[in-house]
Amino acid sequence: TMAHNPAEAQRLLDEAGWLDRDGDGVREDASGAPLQVEILFNQGNGVRKQIAEIMQAQLASVGVQVEPTMLEWGAMLGRIMDPTTREFDGVVMGWLPEFEMDESAFFHSEKIDEPLAWAGMQDDELDRLLEAIRDAPTPEDADPLWVAFQNRIVELQPFTYLYYQERLDGVSDRMAEIPMDARGEWAQIQEWRVSESPQTLARR
Repeated sequence: TMAHNPAEAQRLLDEAGWLDRDGDGVREDASGAPLQVEILFNQGNGVRKQIAEIMQAQLASVGVQVEPTMLEWGAMLGRIMDPTTREFDGVVMGWLPEFEMDESAFFHSEKIDEPLAWAGMQDDELDRLLEAIRDAPTPEDADPLWVAFQNRIVELQPFTYLYYQERLDGVSDRMAEIPMDARGEWAQIQEWRVSESPQTLARR
């Protein structure tokens, strides 16, 4: 993860030429254009609205003007998923992974013109890691590649992962062999068993 460091953020913005030239609290470039970022979120999602508003307040403290913008779900997807336009600065989104973990649709250069390549990422190292993960013969072989992939994502910041939502799942005490999986409750359903008597579920 990246450290929360507003002073370093301000230093980097200064270095990039974004300065508060008129004293209004918002940074401007050399031509006087303000540093404004529009953050989209979908209508009816109060949590994402709050996230956008928190981002607005936090970035204001370093001189970045954020405009939270609520859109109907379909309209928002149209803005972010059309490869010919990509008319947005940032978006608050969330999702659960599919049964097969593969981030190529988001980050591989070959997918740059496809709908999920929101960030427009093209990076040789990410490409190499994604291909190596795909070709790894076992999950154990893929583990260090996933670590390297995640570190590269943190370094490049095409996405900023804000949090992983905690969930509470309940099952019958007659169920056994229920492994927990980040992909969701159903990813390993083939391993579930129903027993004759109550079971003690082990944490994994």
